[in-house]
Amino acid sequence: MVSNLLLEGLAGLLLGVSPLAIPAAVPSPTSPQAMRQWLSGQEAMRGGRPRQAIIAYHQALKADPSLTRAHLSLAAAHLDLQEDHLAADHLRRYLDKEPTHVQVRQHLADLLCRLGQGALAEAQYRRTLADLPPTDAGTAGRIHCHGKLMELALAMNNPGAAHLHRGIGLFLLASQVSLAAPEDRIRPEPLLCRAAGELLKAQHEDTESSLPAWYLHQVWHLLGQEHLARMWLDRVLDDPTLKDLDQGERLELARMRQDISSQNRLFTR
Repeated sequence: MVSNLLLEGLAGLLLGVSPLAIPAAVPSPTSPQAMRQWLSGQEAMRGGRPRQAIIAYHQALKADPSLTRAHLSLAAAHLDLQEDHLAADHLRRYLDKEPTHVQVRQHLADLLCRLGQGALAEAQYRRTLADLPPTDAGTAGRIHCHGKLMELALAMNNPGAAHLHRGIGLFLLASQVSLAAPEDRIRPEPLLCRAAGELLKAQHEDTESSLPAWYLHQVWHLLGQEHLARMWLDRVLDDPTLKDLDQGERLELARMRQDISSQNRLFTR
Protein backbone atom coordinates (compact mmCIF):
# COMPACT_ATOMS: atom_id res chain seq x y z
CA MET A 1 0.00 0.00 0.00
CA VAL A 2 2.85 2.36 0.76
CA SER A 3 4.23 1.82 -2.72
CA ASN A 4 0.84 2.71 -4.18
CA LEU A 5 0.70 5.92 -2.15
CA LEU A 6 4.20 6.92 -3.24
CA LEU A 7 3.44 6.03 -6.85
CA GLU A 8 0.19 8.02 -6.80
CA GLY A 9 2.01 10.98 -5.27
CA LEU A 10 4.68 10.94 -7.95
CA ALA A 11 2.04 10.56 -10.64
CA GLY A 12 0.35 13.67 -9.30
CA LEU A 13 3.61 15.57 -9.40
CA LEU A 14 4.25 14.56 -12.99
CA LEU A 15 0.78 15.83 -13.91
CA GLY A 16 1.41 19.10 -12.08
CA VAL A 17 -1.02 18.28 -9.23
CA SER A 18 0.30 18.86 -5.73
CA PRO A 19 -1.69 18.24 -2.53
CA LEU A 20 0.74 20.56 -0.75
CA ALA A 21 -0.27 23.38 -3.09
CA ILE A 22 3.32 23.76 -4.27
CA PRO A 23 3.74 24.20 -8.01
CA ALA A 24 5.39 21.38 -9.88
CA ALA A 25 8.86 22.21 -11.16
CA VAL A 26 8.85 24.24 -14.36
CA PRO A 27 10.17 22.00 -17.15
CA SER A 28 13.53 23.07 -18.44
CA PRO A 29 14.04 23.64 -22.17
CA THR A 30 14.90 20.32 -23.75
CA SER A 31 15.69 18.83 -27.10
CA PRO A 32 12.88 17.46 -29.27
CA GLN A 33 14.53 14.05 -29.22
CA ALA A 34 14.61 13.97 -25.41
CA MET A 35 10.99 15.05 -25.23
CA ARG A 36 9.93 12.36 -27.71
CA GLN A 37 11.66 9.71 -25.63
CA TRP A 38 10.14 11.00 -22.40
CA LEU A 39 6.63 11.04 -23.92
CA SER A 40 7.25 7.52 -25.19
CA GLY A 41 8.06 6.51 -21.63
CA GLN A 42 4.87 8.14 -20.37
CA GLU A 43 2.85 6.21 -22.95
CA ALA A 44 4.53 2.96 -21.88
CA MET A 45 3.69 3.66 -18.24
CA ARG A 46 0.05 4.32 -19.12
CA GLY A 47 0.06 0.99 -20.95
CA GLY A 48 1.43 -0.86 -17.92
CA ARG A 49 4.91 -1.41 -19.40
CA PRO A 50 7.32 0.08 -16.81
CA ARG A 51 10.40 -1.76 -18.13
CA GLN A 52 9.90 -0.25 -21.57
CA ALA A 53 9.28 3.12 -19.95
CA ILE A 54 12.58 2.94 -18.05
CA ILE A 55 14.48 2.39 -21.30
CA ALA A 56 12.77 5.42 -22.86
CA TYR A 57 13.44 7.65 -19.85
CA HIS A 58 17.13 6.75 -19.85
CA GLN A 59 17.30 7.54 -23.57
CA ALA A 60 15.66 10.89 -22.85
CA LEU A 61 18.33 11.65 -20.21
CA LYS A 62 21.06 10.58 -22.62
CA ALA A 63 19.71 13.06 -25.18
CA ASP A 64 19.34 15.81 -22.56
CA PRO A 65 20.85 15.25 -19.07
CA SER A 66 19.10 18.43 -17.85
CA LEU A 67 15.64 16.83 -18.23
CA THR A 68 15.14 16.51 -14.48
CA ARG A 69 11.52 15.35 -14.74
CA ALA A 70 12.86 12.11 -16.23
CA HIS A 71 14.27 11.22 -12.81
CA LEU A 72 10.80 11.58 -11.30
CA SER A 73 9.44 9.38 -14.06
CA LEU A 74 12.16 6.79 -13.45
CA ALA A 75 11.37 6.81 -9.73
CA ALA A 76 7.69 6.15 -10.48
CA ALA A 77 8.56 3.32 -12.87
CA HIS A 78 10.92 1.64 -10.40
CA LEU A 79 8.30 1.96 -7.64
CA ASP A 80 5.81 0.25 -9.93
CA LEU A 81 8.32 -2.62 -10.19
CA GLN A 82 8.92 -2.55 -6.41
CA GLU A 83 12.57 -1.56 -7.01
CA ASP A 84 12.59 0.88 -4.13
CA HIS A 85 16.36 1.41 -3.85
CA LEU A 86 16.52 2.48 -7.50
CA ALA A 87 13.49 4.73 -7.04
CA ALA A 88 15.17 6.41 -4.05
CA ASP A 89 18.31 7.00 -6.11
CA HIS A 90 16.35 8.85 -8.80
CA LEU A 91 14.47 10.92 -6.26
CA ARG A 92 17.87 12.01 -4.85
CA ARG A 93 19.08 12.90 -8.34
CA TYR A 94 15.95 14.93 -8.95
CA LEU A 95 16.40 16.81 -5.66
CA ASP A 96 20.03 17.54 -6.52
CA LYS A 97 18.63 19.69 -9.35
CA GLU A 98 15.37 20.81 -7.66
CA PRO A 99 16.25 21.07 -3.93
CA THR A 100 13.20 23.19 -3.02
CA HIS A 101 10.61 20.68 -4.26
CA VAL A 102 9.39 19.81 -0.80
CA GLN A 103 6.80 17.20 -1.73
CA VAL A 104 9.36 15.09 -3.58
CA ARG A 105 11.61 15.34 -0.52
CA GLN A 106 8.79 14.06 1.66
CA HIS A 107 8.29 11.13 -0.75
CA LEU A 108 12.02 10.38 -0.54
CA ALA A 109 11.92 10.48 3.28
CA ASP A 110 8.97 8.05 3.34
CA LEU A 111 10.78 5.72 0.96
CA LEU A 112 14.02 5.80 2.96
CA CYS A 113 12.01 5.10 6.11
CA ARG A 114 10.46 2.06 4.47
CA LEU A 115 13.89 0.88 3.31
CA GLY A 116 15.11 0.92 6.92
CA GLN A 117 17.52 3.82 6.36
CA GLY A 118 16.42 5.65 9.48
CA ALA A 119 19.21 8.21 9.80
CA LEU A 120 18.88 9.27 6.15
CA ALA A 121 15.10 9.40 6.43
CA GLU A 122 15.33 11.56 9.56
CA ALA A 123 17.56 14.07 7.76
CA GLN A 124 15.09 14.29 4.87
CA TYR A 125 12.10 14.73 7.20
CA ARG A 126 13.89 17.55 9.01
CA ARG A 127 14.70 19.27 5.73
CA THR A 128 11.08 18.83 4.66
CA LEU A 129 9.85 20.44 7.90
CA ALA A 130 12.12 23.42 7.33
CA ASP A 131 10.83 23.91 3.76
CA LEU A 132 7.08 23.33 4.18
CA PRO A 133 4.95 26.46 3.55
CA PRO A 134 2.90 28.12 6.31
CA THR A 135 -0.42 26.87 4.93
CA ASP A 136 -3.04 24.35 6.01
CA ALA A 137 -1.60 21.85 3.53
CA GLY A 138 1.85 22.58 4.92
CA THR A 139 0.56 21.85 8.44
CA ALA A 140 -0.76 18.50 7.22
CA GLY A 141 2.73 17.77 5.91
CA ARG A 142 4.23 18.73 9.28
CA ILE A 143 1.88 16.38 11.10
CA HIS A 144 2.97 13.57 8.78
CA CYS A 145 6.68 14.32 9.25
CA HIS A 146 6.47 14.58 13.04
CA GLY A 147 4.56 11.29 13.14
CA LYS A 148 7.29 9.59 11.14
CA LEU A 149 10.04 11.19 13.25
CA MET A 150 8.26 9.91 16.37
CA GLU A 151 8.26 6.37 14.92
CA LEU A 152 11.96 6.64 14.05
CA ALA A 153 12.77 7.92 17.55
CA LEU A 154 10.95 4.97 19.14
CA ALA A 155 12.79 2.54 16.84
CA MET A 156 16.11 4.17 17.78
CA ASN A 157 15.25 4.07 21.52
CA ASN A 158 15.31 7.85 21.82
CA PRO A 159 12.46 8.64 24.26
CA GLY A 160 13.18 12.37 24.39
CA ALA A 161 12.77 12.77 20.64
CA ALA A 162 9.67 10.55 20.69
CA HIS A 163 8.05 12.77 23.33
CA LEU A 164 9.03 15.88 21.35
CA HIS A 165 7.57 14.79 18.02
CA ARG A 166 4.45 13.33 19.60
CA GLY A 167 3.91 16.60 21.46
CA ILE A 168 4.38 18.74 18.37
CA GLY A 169 2.10 16.44 16.37
CA LEU A 170 -0.66 16.70 18.99
CA PHE A 171 -0.31 20.48 19.04
CA LEU A 172 -0.58 20.65 15.24
CA LEU A 173 -3.62 18.36 15.26
CA ALA A 174 -5.29 20.59 17.83
CA SER A 175 -4.59 23.66 15.72
CA GLN A 176 -6.36 22.01 12.76
CA VAL A 177 -9.52 20.96 14.62
CA SER A 178 -11.56 23.89 13.29
CA LEU A 179 -10.92 22.75 9.70
CA ALA A 180 -12.70 19.43 10.18
CA ALA A 181 -16.31 18.92 9.17
CA PRO A 182 -18.67 19.80 12.05
CA GLU A 183 -19.64 16.15 12.62
CA ASP A 184 -15.94 15.15 12.84
CA ARG A 185 -14.75 17.92 15.14
CA ILE A 186 -13.35 17.16 18.56
CA ARG A 187 -12.47 19.49 21.40
CA PRO A 188 -8.87 20.73 21.06
CA GLU A 189 -8.26 21.08 24.81
CA PRO A 190 -7.58 17.37 25.50
CA LEU A 191 -5.12 17.26 22.60
CA LEU A 192 -3.37 20.39 23.85
CA CYS A 193 -3.11 19.05 27.40
CA ARG A 194 -1.59 15.82 26.10
CA ALA A 195 0.78 17.87 23.94
CA ALA A 196 1.89 19.87 27.00
CA GLY A 197 2.64 16.67 28.89
CA GLU A 198 4.73 15.24 26.06
CA LEU A 199 6.62 18.49 25.52
CA LEU A 200 7.42 18.81 29.22
CA LYS A 201 8.91 15.31 29.13
CA ALA A 202 10.91 16.26 26.03
CA GLN A 203 12.23 19.41 27.73
CA HIS A 204 13.25 17.34 30.76
CA GLU A 205 15.13 14.91 28.48
CA ASP A 206 17.00 17.71 26.67
CA THR A 207 17.26 20.81 28.83
CA GLU A 208 19.45 22.62 26.27
CA SER A 209 16.92 22.44 23.42
CA SER A 210 14.61 25.40 22.82
CA LEU A 211 12.21 23.45 20.62
CA PRO A 212 10.02 21.96 23.40
CA ALA A 213 9.82 25.39 25.06
CA TRP A 214 8.81 27.03 21.77
CA TYR A 215 5.87 24.67 21.35
CA LEU A 216 4.97 24.79 25.04
CA HIS A 217 4.58 28.54 24.59
CA GLN A 218 2.15 27.96 21.73
CA VAL A 219 0.25 25.21 23.54
CA TRP A 220 -0.36 27.33 26.65
CA HIS A 221 -1.30 30.29 24.46
CA LEU A 222 -4.03 28.25 22.75
CA LEU A 223 -5.22 27.08 26.17
CA GLY A 224 -5.52 30.70 27.28
CA GLN A 225 -2.83 30.34 29.96
CA GLU A 226 -0.90 33.48 29.04
CA HIS A 227 1.31 33.48 32.15
CA LEU A 228 2.63 30.02 31.32
CA ALA A 229 2.83 30.91 27.63
CA ARG A 230 5.01 33.94 28.39
CA MET A 231 7.19 31.93 30.79
CA TRP A 232 8.08 29.45 28.07
CA LEU A 233 8.50 32.21 25.49
CA ASP A 234 11.00 33.93 27.79
CA ARG A 235 12.87 30.63 28.03
CA VAL A 236 13.27 30.65 24.24
CA LEU A 237 14.10 34.35 24.04
CA ASP A 238 16.87 33.88 26.61
CA ASP A 239 18.58 31.19 24.51
CA PRO A 240 21.17 32.83 22.19
CA THR A 241 21.63 29.61 20.20
CA LEU A 242 17.93 28.77 19.66
CA LYS A 243 18.94 25.12 19.62
CA ASP A 244 16.89 22.89 17.29
CA LEU A 245 14.63 25.63 15.90
CA ASP A 246 14.41 25.52 12.11
CA GLN A 247 14.44 28.54 9.82
CA GLY A 248 10.66 28.98 9.80
CA GLU A 249 10.44 28.78 13.59
CA ARG A 250 13.30 31.28 13.93
CA LEU A 251 11.55 33.70 11.59
CA GLU A 252 8.31 33.45 13.55
CA LEU A 253 10.23 34.02 16.79
CA ALA A 254 11.97 37.06 15.27
CA ARG A 255 8.57 38.55 14.34
CA MET A 256 7.34 37.91 17.87
CA ARG A 257 10.45 39.50 19.34
CA GLN A 258 9.86 42.58 17.16
CA ASP A 259 6.23 42.80 18.30
CA ILE A 260 7.30 42.66 21.95
CA SER A 261 9.88 45.41 21.36
CA SER A 262 7.26 47.60 19.67
CA GLN A 263 4.87 47.12 22.58
CA ASN A 264 7.60 47.95 25.09
CA ARG A 265 8.46 51.16 23.21
CA LEU A 266 4.78 52.12 23.07
CA PHE A 267 4.34 51.94 26.84
CA THR A 268 7.73 53.33 27.91
CA ARG A 269 8.05 56.38 25.68
